Amino acid sequence: MGASETLTLLWFAYYVRAPHFWNFWTFLFLYGFLVADYLDPRLLSVFWRRLPRLSYAWRPLILALVILPGILLTNVGAIDAVGRGVSRLVAPPRHASHIVSDVQLPEEFARSLLRKAALLEALHRRHPDDGVVYFTANSYMLPLLTGFYSRLPFQDTFFETITTHDFERLVSWTIAMSPEMILFDIPGSTLAGYREQQRFFERLRTALSASYAATHTTESWEVWERTVRAASGDGHGPVRKGSSKP
Repeated sequence: MGASETLTLLWFAYYVRAPHFWNFWTFLFLYGFLVADYLDPRLLSVFWRRLPRLSYAWRPLILALVILPGILLTNVGAIDAVGRGVSRLVAPPRHASHIVSDVQLPEEFARSLLRKAALLEALHRRHPDDGVVYFTANSYMLPLLTGFYSRLPFQDTFFETITTHDFERLVSWTIAMSPEMILFDIPGSTLAGYREQQRFFERLRTALSASYAATHTTESWEVWERTVRAASGDGHGPVRKGSSKP
């Protein structure tokens, strides 16, 4: 087995751990080293002359019907994203924009993000010492703007929670922290993330609903407050807490 084949098999473990189509592009990229010889013009000319006899050859068919389309498809999005980023650097934005933490963002998005950060910072000052935990699709910008990191096992809970064990660990960790309130992005809002992120946070809400309940919604956050406190060592049972809107 050659070095490329060995590397491909080792790399495949990454995809097995995170089996999302987006992660498949790195694995397909490695196939490029294996199929490079097929792109020799002399070999291609022979291939076309012998095409009728090769119709039942599985290697050329897999190359033509699976590997090459997969490589192209999974890299189109990355190429498009890079192209859009470069175009924004060399051309002025068509719509109003605002700089937030040295990042140029659309005006409405930027102002919504700043309001969200300001409220988060205010709630954190009011409830220090792990009194507030927040789950958001903006897991990098908000800590930069506020300096406040929830002491969770993952910084980006959506992307880093991969397995069922990861999810269960996140839920149990949050309950063990026992914060006074938990903040979620308002579903469907500008800053709520894309569909898969919103579905993940909805699943997280359901998992935490035995100990927390949504009490109200602010301009930027959906606020959940603790409803049940675990029994203490003196034998008292669960304690039901009331709402305390900020």
